[in-house]
Amino acid sequence: MGGASCVVHAAAALLRWVLFGITLTAAGFYFRQRALHTLEVEWYGYGVFVLVVEILSGFAALLSAIALTASTRHNENDSNKEDSNKSRRTLRVLVHTTDASLKSLQNTVEALLKAPAPPTCEKALYVVDDCGDYEKKHWVEKQVDNDGTVVEYVSRDAGKQEFNSRARSFNYTLARLYGLSFKANIPEGDDETEDVVFVVDAGQICHETFFKTKLAVLEHTGLVLSPQGLPSDSFVANFLARRLRTTGVGSALGNIPTTSLRMNFAVRLDVLKRVDLFDKTVPSEDYALVAEMAKRGEKFIYLEDPLATSERAPGIGRLISDRSNWALSSVLVLFGRRNPLFGSSFPILEKFVYLAATLSQLVSMLLVPIALLVPALAIWLGVMPAVLNEEFLKGFIVYYPLLTVTMYAPWYPSSGLQIWLSNLADQLFWIAFFRGLAQALSRKMHCHDDFTATVDSVVETMKKCNAEDTPAGTTTKSPANEPTDKPYLISIGEKEPANSGGPLSSSEITGAASGTSFTEEARSEGSVFSPGNSTPNKRPVKQPCVIVEVTVAALTLVISIGSLVAGLFLLAGYPEPNSKSVIILSIALCVYNAVPPVVVLYYTLFKTRLMKGMAILAAIVSVAALGAAIAGMWLRHFEVWDYESALSKSLLFYDAQRSGFLPPDNRIPWRSDSGVLDRTVEGTSLVGGYYDGMDTMKHGFPMAVATSILAWGLIEFPSGYGDQKKHAEGTIRWATDYFLEAHTAEDELYVLVNSVSRSGRPRDVLKGRRRVGKKISPGAPGSDVAGATSAALASASVVFSQSDPTYSKALLEHAIQLYEFGVKSKGLYSDVIFSPAYVSTSFEDDLAWAAAWLYLATNEKKYIDAAREHMNAFQSDSHVFDYDNVGPAVCTLLAKVTRVEDYIQCAEKHLDTWKDEVLVTPARLAWEGETDPLPRVSNIAFIALVYNKYMKNEGVKRSKLGGYQCWAMSQVGYALGDSGRSFVVGWGDDSPTQPIHQGASCPDHPAECPAAYQRSKFANPQELTGALVAGPDDNDGFQDLRGNVKQSRVSLMNNAGFTSALGALASDTDFSKCYHGFGVFEWLKVVDT
Repeated sequence: MGGASCVVHAAAALLRWVLFGITLTAAGFYFRQRALHTLEVEWYGYGVFVLVVEILSGFAALLSAIALTASTRHNENDSNKEDSNKSRRTLRVLVHTTDASLKSLQNTVEALLKAPAPPTCEKALYVVDDCGDYEKKHWVEKQVDNDGTVVEYVSRDAGKQEFNSRARSFNYTLARLYGLSFKANIPEGDDETEDVVFVVDAGQICHETFFKTKLAVLEHTGLVLSPQGLPSDSFVANFLARRLRTTGVGSALGNIPTTSLRMNFAVRLDVLKRVDLFDKTVPSEDYALVAEMAKRGEKFIYLEDPLATSERAPGIGRLISDRSNWALSSVLVLFGRRNPLFGSSFPILEKFVYLAATLSQLVSMLLVPIALLVPALAIWLGVMPAVLNEEFLKGFIVYYPLLTVTMYAPWYPSSGLQIWLSNLADQLFWIAFFRGLAQALSRKMHCHDDFTATVDSVVETMKKCNAEDTPAGTTTKSPANEPTDKPYLISIGEKEPANSGGPLSSSEITGAASGTSFTEEARSEGSVFSPGNSTPNKRPVKQPCVIVEVTVAALTLVISIGSLVAGLFLLAGYPEPNSKSVIILSIALCVYNAVPPVVVLYYTLFKTRLMKGMAILAAIVSVAALGAAIAGMWLRHFEVWDYESALSKSLLFYDAQRSGFLPPDNRIPWRSDSGVLDRTVEGTSLVGGYYDGMDTMKHGFPMAVATSILAWGLIEFPSGYGDQKKHAEGTIRWATDYFLEAHTAEDELYVLVNSVSRSGRPRDVLKGRRRVGKKISPGAPGSDVAGATSAALASASVVFSQSDPTYSKALLEHAIQLYEFGVKSKGLYSDVIFSPAYVSTSFEDDLAWAAAWLYLATNEKKYIDAAREHMNAFQSDSHVFDYDNVGPAVCTLLAKVTRVEDYIQCAEKHLDTWKDEVLVTPARLAWEGETDPLPRVSNIAFIALVYNKYMKNEGVKRSKLGGYQCWAMSQVGYALGDSGRSFVVGWGDDSPTQPIHQGASCPDHPAECPAAYQRSKFANPQELTGALVAGPDDNDGFQDLRGNVKQSRVSLMNNAGFTSALGALASDTDFSKCYHGFGVFEWLKVVDT
């Protein structure tokens, strides 16, 4: 059986180490993702600060995980063992009563007197009062125990601003009990070293086993600490109240208990001597005592079971005060000489535990308020400290659940609950640690070198006091010369002269005879109680930590609840669908942040009543809120469109528009060969290319601009195309093959093949029909279409420069010839060729467009100079990017190539106009007129994404670039369905079914397709997959009707910018940037307008 148990324990240990190793790896992955992929936020400094704090928190958590993983829990409570030490010992019980009522003191003393001690021990009770209280003193004088137990009242003059008067009073009492020569009179092995000092607060009612249990454990250790219980039968109520005042992994593991003033403990006198008494510079002297013992390698034990019960549940003020004291103590010990990290006898594991616990508390000073502000800022201002992209999501979902399992997994009973409650305490009282650190630094800066409380300092002060108390010529007596039945202390009412080596009188202990204070720094402060004075001493002035803590807790609750309510309104009424999951995430975090102050409020009102249910409910709500936060981030992943899938759909549209002999891998089953008799005037082939839109017209101008946009997207964002790259290249090549065919001479280009006025499938209406194209030439110039076609060929040459260099070279040669032709023979093509659908108004922008791409293809400076000259001659205030105005695109290219401020401003002017000035529909589409609103905004969205890429490393503010990218993403999202419906055929919910298209309006071949089909009110028999329709009106209204030409038309130019924008977004996984700025205040602006 023992062997099997060992195997189980070994397997469990191995599992813990494996889990920790996986968690450590996940942490490295997560923080790498955070640093590299999540900081392109609007408030960059805010994002970096949160990341730094998160790293520190993760480091502390990992230290804790190491401690938890390496620990082995065993029962330290040997309370059932008999006291094997038969030598006589005195149990010195120090009952601190300064802040307690007389009734509480009476109950505590009576319980201590009743609690039996081993027969070899004698009890002596010392009621220690920092200030002096006549009623307490008077009651103590009347106490006479039948078994001879000493009950004495000890007071001294505590100054108003005295630091830790409690520890000073304990040291005062012990020093006078054992005489001035404390160390000299208690050599190792002397009987007096067997004495034990107990410390109890008035108001704690000890159990009958109090002395026997602690003495049994003290046989094997130097210090025993135990918590106080609460007057309630609820385990959770007791545990919660205790953990609200203790924290850290140390107390959960039983290594370094992070105790507060509400602990009671017993320490062997010899140990207390070695650690130099109680530290009067640390408000929680038991914490300092443990730290010093750990540093020296002394053994101590923390008992989980309370051996004393409080009269009543402590109020929230007491809990907060104790927490503040503990916080200050932890900081003072950390920066003081008692820091156990510097103790050579302190085991490595315990050092890890101490470091993890302390570091986690210090980090909580920053982490807790940040955790409060993050969701509040997200809801109100729309500002997040991280980009919730796919990289962040992967790291977060792997790292934090693993860390939680490692930290909270029930390797031992209730350890997970203990740590959760400790973390709850951190959330409640984080301000206490900030105050503690501030006070510690202040003490250091002001040279308060009061970080020690040695026995020698006590001796020196006592000598000074004795010199003042002893009349001239008085002789002193030693204990050997004058034995006494009472252990070193004369009861009140008896008088013995002061002496330098033996026991002192009660008058000296109370300070009534001399009126001198124990500490020199308190000598002039406070008033001393004397038998003739019935007025108690003034209480030491306390800092208003309770008010601060309660105020912070109240503010936390107000901010959390207020942000939660605002988030719910935002979620219900905000028209930005792309932000919903971020709002859900923020609301979940607000709920999580509201749990601690609600617990404080409940405890304040009801104390331990139904506390078990409250604790369980708080834990459930916290876990559920964190789960909802993770779910919100995961939902964000699904909320963002699958851009690559949408891209694949969009590319199908161009396949449906192909003219000529279709390839064997034709992906549109309802399309077939058409327009195979298209010819030039000379009779050469003009077969191929694309039909522009609804009919069979092949128009070189919009086809060329669309091709250059498609090539630009593939050049800038190749990773976004994935397995669609081959199809994208094929789409571009289908157009450029046609352009090569249409460029019949250096100064001749066929630019138009008109459609026929007949409804039906292209294969049917063009069957046997010979169409002759129209051309530009020196006598009929068209610099605009020549420049656009040159740009298409030059950009395509860049696309194929690696995969097909020969083809790329041919494209470039034709591009150069067409550019030179356009420059030499200037004019607008629409002046010589009638085409009402595509009227041209300028050509300088097209020539600049061609020159810029020729520079990128050749790297010859003359082209960039030419592009700048063309732009100087170009006069247009239009911010629209379409076939007739490529100015915004040229500015963006030149901004990249030249880095000239004029072009940077030109590009940003166009983008800012669209982003900030163009009319916005209720569903947030930038609506610039009723002519093709979606295609126009999609073209600019693509420009915004390109500009964002170009300027990332050029000193442009991250917030500005992020704003452009967010805006572009929102516009593309509108087309995909963020508005509640899709505007892309065959994609998303409620997508268009009646785009204006002759081929798609016909039934399957060979059925007839009369004109009546074009007027049908039913959905198209064929799906024109991937086509982007013109779009809605200014109120997001859209009628999916074939007869609705303004809204349902499709074309090559309609799709080009949208396709390239999809490729750009598919390459960029920073998908949550679009939330930035869309908070409550932005929502109120939208509502107001």
